Amino acid sequence: SGTELCQILKKDFAICHIPVVLLTAKTAIEYNMEGLRMGADDYITKPFNINLLLSRCNNLVNNRIMLQEKFLDKAMEIFEKEIENADFNVDQWAIKMGIARTKLFTKLKAISGQTPGEIMMTIRLKKAAHLLRNNPELNIAEVSDKSGFNIPKYFSKCFKERYHITPQAYRKGNGAPREEKEER
Repeated sequence: SGTELCQILKKDFAICHIPVVLLTAKTAIEYNMEGLRMGADDYITKPFNINLLLSRCNNLVNNRIMLQEKFLDKAMEIFEKEIENADFNVDQWAIKMGIARTKLFTKLKAISGQTPGEIMMTIRLKKAAHLLRNNPELNIAEVSDKSGFNIPKYFSKCFKERYHITPQAYRKGNGAPREEKEER
C-alpha cells in the first residue's frame, strides 16, 4: 500500500528527505492519520483539485529548500567563527550545531555534495587565497595561521593540491587558482 511504501521510503536515510504526498481514495480520518504517522508529508484524498495538489507540493519543496539554507547558514556561521582555530574539527562542529556527527555529515553532504572535512578545507583555502591576494603584509606562515592551518608546510601542500599553484606563486600574481577561475 501507499502507507507501507511511505514507511519504507522514510526509513531509508539516503532518501528520507524527499517529501511524500499520499494521494488516495481513502477518506476516513483514521487513514489520514495512519499516512501521516508513517511519515507522509501530506495526505490528499480523491477527488482532488490539481491546483491544490501543486500548491502543496510546491510548499513542501520550498520549505525543504528554506530549511536546508538555514541549516547551511548556521553551519557556515559557526565554522567561520572558528576558521583560525586549527584544532577545530568535525566533532566540535557537530557539537556546536547541536547534532550528531553523522547527521552533520549526512546533511552537509546532501546539501553541498561535500563532506564536512572537505567543506572545512575548501573554506580555509579560499580564505587563504583571499589573504594572499589582499594582504601582502602577511607572510605565508601568518596566512597559514589565519586560515586555520597550524603547519605552514601542510598549508602550502594543500593549497598546491587544490589550486595547482603554490601560495607564493599565487601571491606574486602568477594566475588565479584553477577553481577560482571556474567560479567567475
